[in-house]
Amino acid sequence: MMVIASSGDFFVEPSVGLLVMLVWMLVFFTAAVVTGLKGRWGWLLAGCVFGGLLWLIAAKLDARPGSWWARHRKNAGFA
Repeated sequence: MMVIASSGDFFVEPSVGLLVMLVWMLVFFTAAVVTGLKGRWGWLLAGCVFGGLLWLIAAKLDARPGSWWARHRKNAGFA
């Protein structure tokens, strides 16, 4: 563990748990944004109620026709 002294106060390096929590928050936030861009508003609301777990499922679903995702990613398939 690394301890840094700064003007009499000691700061301890963040633990691994904090790093894992930040990564999970980033994953859930990204899944929420993708769900919204795909026009899955019901899934977005349900994810808010159930702690974001449903966003991971909704991000894998097809986009609704006319959504931002459908308009901009229409021809972005991998060859």
